[in-house]
Amino acid sequence: MKGTKAVAGMNIKRLVFGICVAFVLCAFVGVASARWYVEEGELVHAVEDETVIPFYNNIITPHRMLFGRMIDEEEEYLAHEKHIPFYKRPIPKHELNKQMIRAAGTQKSNYTFSLHGNVNLLWSYVNDGRNARVYYEIVRDVNSDGIYDVIISDNDVSDDEGNLLMLSGSDGSTIWSKNYDTCVGIVNLYDDANGDGIYDVIVSWCKYDVSNKVIFGVDLLNGDDGTKIWSKLSSYDGEFDCIGIGADEFSDINGDGIIDVLVYLWREEDYEEEKAYLTIKTFNGVNGAEFWEKTVLYEGEWWGDWVHEAGGDMNGDGIEDVLLGNEGWDAENDRGISEMRALDGKTGSELWKKDFTGYNIGCGYYACGDLNGDGLNDIVVDGWDWENNKCGVWAIRGYDGLVIWEKHFYGWCYASEWYDFNGDGLNDVLIENVDRGNKSAKILVAKGTDGTPLWEKYYDNVSDMDFTILDDINGDAIFDVCIALKTGSTEVQMLNGRTGSSIWTKTFAEDIGRINYCEDLDSDDKEDIVFLNTTEIDQTSYVYKLTALSGTNGNVLWKNSFTHVVDMEFPEDAWTHLWSWAYGWIDFKWGWSH
Repeated sequence: MKGTKAVAGMNIKRLVFGICVAFVLCAFVGVASARWYVEEGELVHAVEDETVIPFYNNIITPHRMLFGRMIDEEEEYLAHEKHIPFYKRPIPKHELNKQMIRAAGTQKSNYTFSLHGNVNLLWSYVNDGRNARVYYEIVRDVNSDGIYDVIISDNDVSDDEGNLLMLSGSDGSTIWSKNYDTCVGIVNLYDDANGDGIYDVIVSWCKYDVSNKVIFGVDLLNGDDGTKIWSKLSSYDGEFDCIGIGADEFSDINGDGIIDVLVYLWREEDYEEEKAYLTIKTFNGVNGAEFWEKTVLYEGEWWGDWVHEAGGDMNGDGIEDVLLGNEGWDAENDRGISEMRALDGKTGSELWKKDFTGYNIGCGYYACGDLNGDGLNDIVVDGWDWENNKCGVWAIRGYDGLVIWEKHFYGWCYASEWYDFNGDGLNDVLIENVDRGNKSAKILVAKGTDGTPLWEKYYDNVSDMDFTILDDINGDAIFDVCIALKTGSTEVQMLNGRTGSSIWTKTFAEDIGRINYCEDLDSDDKEDIVFLNTTEIDQTSYVYKLTALSGTNGNVLWKNSFTHVVDMEFPEDAWTHLWSWAYGWIDFKWGWSH
């Protein structure tokens, strides 16, 4: 079944509410935004009574994961729900069957998907087919109406068919569409490669051809009509157990003023031999000419690989660099293993490699600006030792991989936020630590140069904690910190980013889910807060309650709720899980705001 669009009223400010639904029936395979995987024989033998939706589903930004692994129910929560940093500052860009809604004013009202009362459906695109995978990207105005538009990748994995649709941001109407005979991934180039004044789109795909080769393709499409600007093909005809491709916008490598393209291919030849290859390529954004290629061989039980833009120049040549993360399991010593590599963005040569033996870092690494004052981009890594209930945070010097400082805790920890909290001109690192076994939590700001705490706060009898940072709330010119302490009820605190002292505290009866910042909703020129509470009624029915708070004082601006029914029958032994979150707001006319 193809997706359908519903259109209703329009308003400039739109609150975007993202729902990511992940159903796992005994196994999963991870994918990234512009990455699709092929398992040998899968395209011919689609399984009708299983629905496997990838956990990672390209909701990590700017992280791009290439490969996932089999996972069992018992380890899911530790290894994945709290393992992925998209719940923090990185903003998800792709979700399944997206609904765009507007929550107006400060009135309180309830709504279902029929959107009663004070909530208006602007428009929606929904594909309710069993094997549908729908992803999207916000694209700068392509139809010259002054409003941002949306590119959608609508894939039917059972029929091996992919459809691209460029939809008008104002009403959801189709500007152009393009069909592929395989599933496709999409990424916004965030630049105009052909000089027509319209941003263009990167498409990646892989498929079998008649000779049983796997064909990889990367197309750069004209944003205003979908025609090809350039296309690059490659193939592989050897044996494999898993194979896939991904693509992303990268950096201006050759200095022509146009963003170039990063492509990565993963190939696991034989699970038993435990050999996998990751190939990275970069292409000229204007004409598709190749700049460099790098292949890395992974030997051992490696199950996850991430390709990540470094977020800036780490080695001082003026070009953004590339980070590769890989994690696996050392069965002989019964411990997690992880490694990180940094590649020169200009040449593809390896800058450094670092091992994190005993820890799984997954995609938990972040380009955090200059920590140590050398003027170059540094890296923060957080990782977990699940077997021993420990975690660690490492500050890594960008140009050579040297550890600037490290900190270790019990439980799990995140270091996905950074800012100059003490005003010395260098970034500091905000760290969240929760030890569920001891029902305790901690939040601290580590000084960027040496990791010493600028301030820290301890909490007892806490089952979980979430956090985000906001632009200056109290007028001291320093970002502030909002945390949610979960104890069955939830205490939301706004903390002074410079000192950790309390600005305000609010308590809510329910144990709320993820908390996130958003741009100003109540016209006081301060960022505000949104959080979401999800209640599972049964295996297929969920109720979402969305709440917006004033960043200034924590007062409730408005509340809304709706129900979601998954129209699907599951096998008796199926295990299902759902993630949902609220984030940000978007002004299609003036641009995308995080």
